[in-house]
Amino acid sequence: LEILERRARRAFSSLKPNSGIGSYELIRHLSKCLLNSGKNIGLLGTAFKKNVDVFVPALTDSELGLYLFDFSKSHKINYDPLRDVSRFADWMATRKEIAFLTIGGGVPRNWGQQMIPYLRALDRNSRSKKTPRVVAAVRICPDPPHYGHLSGSTYAEGISWGKFNNVQKEKLVEVYADATAVFPFLAKAMLDFHLG
Repeated sequence: LEILERRARRAFSSLKPNSGIGSYELIRHLSKCLLNSGKNIGLLGTAFKKNVDVFVPALTDSELGLYLFDFSKSHKINYDPLRDVSRFADWMATRKEIAFLTIGGGVPRNWGQQMIPYLRALDRNSRSKKTPRVVAAVRICPDPPHYGHLSGSTYAEGISWGKFNNVQKEKLVEVYADATAVFPFLAKAMLDFHLG
């Protein structure tokens, strides 16, 4: 643990001071510094190797976010969540179709899908259409809708908010389970399918 903490401190120290950084940039930087030069094959190692952005919408609501906050007091690192929004909007505007896989409710589920009405509003004022069509969504979260909180809000409910248009309800899948129990099975099934 002490060795890992020293490596993490070195990784944080190599961030550029006085520059804004989004969560996707922080995750990419830490993956590069800490994941043994891309030899790890986990989620972050694979994302780094394939140059795929990983966003953490509620970074400040995590141990990593608190560690960054503590470090930034002495090293002038500026976490800027709008960099994430900008990067995600630019990426999504290049897609014709999109599917969501969300682990958890609340912020993770809403953060990705809120871009759809935003891009649609931009489309109304532009000749070039940038809103991708949502073809499917899968959310792994144990919270049921009848509790009435945001984490229990389903993708199907997002239709009434204009976050999904022209998508069949049966393609909006809710898996009511803890992600730590279900996601490994899903990942294994996807790997088996991909590797054939």
